[in-house]
Amino acid sequence: MKPQDIIAGKTSLWIFGYGSLVWKPDFKYKRSKVGYIKGYKRRFWHGDNFHRGSDELVRCLMFLLIKAHHVRFARVEQTSCLARAASGLFHDVTRFSSSCLQLGRVVTLIEDDDESTWGVAFEVTGSQVEESLKYLNVRETVCGGYVTKLVDFFPEGEHQPPVQALVYIATSDNPLYLGPASPEAIGAHIAVCRGKTGHNLEYLLRLAEFMRRSCPHVEDHHLFAVEAAAMNAVVSYLLAAQ
Repeated sequence: MKPQDIIAGKTSLWIFGYGSLVWKPDFKYKRSKVGYIKGYKRRFWHGDNFHRGSDELVRCLMFLLIKAHHVRFARVEQTSCLARAASGLFHDVTRFSSSCLQLGRVVTLIEDDDESTWGVAFEVTGSQVEESLKYLNVRETVCGGYVTKLVDFFPEGEHQPPVQALVYIATSDNPLYLGPASPEAIGAHIAVCRGKTGHNLEYLLRLAEFMRRSCPHVEDHHLFAVEAAAMNAVVSYLLAAQ
């Protein structure tokens, strides 16, 4: 489904974000609401060779986000602090050289009738509709390989019918699609990748921070398992570098 077909004759549109859009939409919108969609689960199964990685396998100098004494005590209760401080900590790093796969891992949605995915929906109106879709076409489709679908979005705490929202999904026929892996493998992968937008680890930590802050009643097992594995991988890398 092409975005231009969706917006034909519409003066307003809801756009649902479940990855980096929840904290970095980067387009103008009228309002936003936290909520969920049904029939999908969020998984770190998609590759990223632009925003949070590249498609090169190189001998590289790794930049870790934090000092050793910070990371050693970083567990679930401290990752929210790490996420908020991440951008500043990029300038205070430990380095080590390693051969690394640069293709990052980011989230997509996998169909599952028994699951739901929480995120943020943004309402765009008037000229914002065309402007936001033009921007997201580059960010999500051209650079990310995502396709668009219409889904029912359920705002949190509202006993009203759902609204239709546009969502970007990467499917298994996408060349960048990486598919399933254990949380440990995904976390270790994320811990060492970065792209033009920033570190893959920042992406993971900010998403986990959003879920804890905005959806504290939701237990996203996959997300939090990958987060814990990534932090353990960072500890291991730092200890090995000493």
